[in-house]
Amino acid sequence: MGSYFKKLFRVVIFSVLAYYGYKLFQKIRAVIALDKALPDYLEEQVGERPEINIKLVWNKIFVNTSFSKEVLDKNKDIEITIRDFIIDFYPVFSMESIDIDLKEKEAE
Repeated sequence: MGSYFKKLFRVVIFSVLAYYGYKLFQKIRAVIALDKALPDYLEEQVGERPEINIKLVWNKIFVNTSFSKEVLDKNKDIEITIRDFIIDFYPVFSMESIDIDLKEKEAE
């Protein structure tokens, strides 16, 4: 009887690890796709291709974007646009797990 519970315990542990591994794989794949798609989308929306840095830390995604001063002054709702794009096309991330930071590009 003890051997049965050991086998069952091992199967349960393996299943839990496989589930969380698959969830992590989905998030990593979504971050890679987001890194490719978001600059194109923002270029269509605001007319300028931003510099984007995306980091996935534990269960949170950090999106750092840099726009010129003119674009930031002209478009006040860029953060909402980015958040809506991520939520609509990448449902792996919840609204609470997205942290967006808008910065001004430094003059060259």
